[in-house]
Amino acid sequence: MKTRKIIAALVAAFMVIAASASPAQAAKKPAKTYNFKVTGTISGAAGKTVLLIADTGRVLGSQAIGSAKQGLSITSSQKTSNLSGATLQLVTTSGGDYYGPVVLGWKSKTQVYTQFGTKTSGKGKYKVGTIVVSSASASGLQGYGKVKKKLSLVKKNVVAATNYKPAGVGTYGKTGGAAVSLLGGARGFVASGPIGDIDLRNVIPEDKKFDGGDADGDGLPNAFDVNDDGDAVLDQADANNPAPNSGANCQAGASFNVFTNFKNTATNLAGNLNAYGTGDSLATDAKIATALTNTMSIVMQPITSVCGSNVVKSEFKGVGTLPYAPADYVDITGKSGGTGDYQWTVGNGQISGNAISGLAAYTFTAPSQISGQDVLMQRVTTADGNVYEFAGTMGFVFVTHPLPLRYSIDNGASWSNFTFSGGSATYGTAQKIALANNTKLTVEFAVPQRLAFDGEGGSYWDLGNMTYSPDAPNAFGGGNGPGKCDSQAATDGTADSAVAASARVFQLGFTLGTCFSEKSKSWGTSGQELQGGVDIQVVPSGGGGNSAQKLGISAQ
Repeated sequence: MKTRKIIAALVAAFMVIAASASPAQAAKKPAKTYNFKVTGTISGAAGKTVLLIADTGRVLGSQAIGSAKQGLSITSSQKTSNLSGATLQLVTTSGGDYYGPVVLGWKSKTQVYTQFGTKTSGKGKYKVGTIVVSSASASGLQGYGKVKKKLSLVKKNVVAATNYKPAGVGTYGKTGGAAVSLLGGARGFVASGPIGDIDLRNVIPEDKKFDGGDADGDGLPNAFDVNDDGDAVLDQADANNPAPNSGANCQAGASFNVFTNFKNTATNLAGNLNAYGTGDSLATDAKIATALTNTMSIVMQPITSVCGSNVVKSEFKGVGTLPYAPADYVDITGKSGGTGDYQWTVGNGQISGNAISGLAAYTFTAPSQISGQDVLMQRVTTADGNVYEFAGTMGFVFVTHPLPLRYSIDNGASWSNFTFSGGSATYGTAQKIALANNTKLTVEFAVPQRLAFDGEGGSYWDLGNMTYSPDAPNAFGGGNGPGKCDSQAATDGTADSAVAASARVFQLGFTLGTCFSEKSKSWGTSGQELQGGVDIQVVPSGGGGNSAQKLGISAQ
């Protein structure tokens, strides 16, 4: 209580001081604004594209680098009084993968700076001198740039580093940075204190929570960081990622979110792929490439308004020569589907079932042709005539499905195995699982996988911290079903891990009849087929997208 009184007194005193500010201060002229130009020379960056990104996540400009040593000149598309908080980011032009940040200054070899500050080199200019780009992974897919001479033009948000290399480089940000060290890794920790509950996410300044900010101080902006807050949970499965308060910045609210859907819709399990499968269901590069072509969709959430003005035109493209994405902007205005998202089926080159001028169909020949670090950009035009560009990555890509192994209808007292033969399985189309409306069905399955990130080792990683739920899109006899049933969902509390010799399994127990009654849907008559079966759906706790496998169901 005393603490609260002290805080109240300090706030009151501050308000009095603020109110007594001189008229001269109140009448201070607004700072002049410019389309700032970043200039210098860049070495070792042939085949890279340099992005100038505001802390809000807005892409202010870009330049493709074609020579071993080349002049750098990027002019911001936005008029501002300075570029405070903006960064330079590198993307591999051929392949479109995020590469790494540019270090603009440093306090020591272990404490560096990546953001421009309020100080400029002159009217409308930021001069960076020579930037030298260095690889930081055996594959050459990750690295960073560093100015030869440290700049005084920086914002002194500390980034953890080793010999000037930001901590997040080499793992796409899985490793936490300076902010994590400061808080001892306790991101999202809530505890009781003398003035009430404390949420340590609130310690992070608002601008560090923006897409172009760096919440964990590892050098990677949140838009390209697979673990924004540096805790033990990757963003894909982290429901507690730090997010800016609404109204903190009108541009920051226009985040570009991208994710993938990868479903197997055959109720006889034909086409199911998993690293722990056998025979037809064993995931191989060739089978995954075929499934990516035939069934994967990339979902782009539309930006509907920016700074209070409605979006009237939407376009997207890949950065550089991303194999499956358009190199130039294509217009997708008004092409969102029933979910409100842009559902891009890459294999047929369509958006939500619509042919798009400039968007070609693409046939994958290897899983390596796509990655969660591929950089896409969305450009929007608002009703007030402004044009904005935002960049985003998928973070990870679903490449396999949950693999059903066995099921029980008596709480695990006895089990029936799913057996495979010739690409189909029992309890599929020919033989369905019979359920009464009060029967609890428990399904045990091998968890799905993602492709390993560069630097992780191995080819596939088991997906952890995922939420599993039943999804019945259709009803008995046809028509709309109850859909996704969150009341019967369960979350796997184990983190991602490399694929092992033995299958990593998870059990989902659910009463499908509860899903139907919650949505006032009728259960079927004895022997009646549930049209389309039920999906065992896996969804990232921290974002969008899903992978799923259908099971055949009949009423008992």
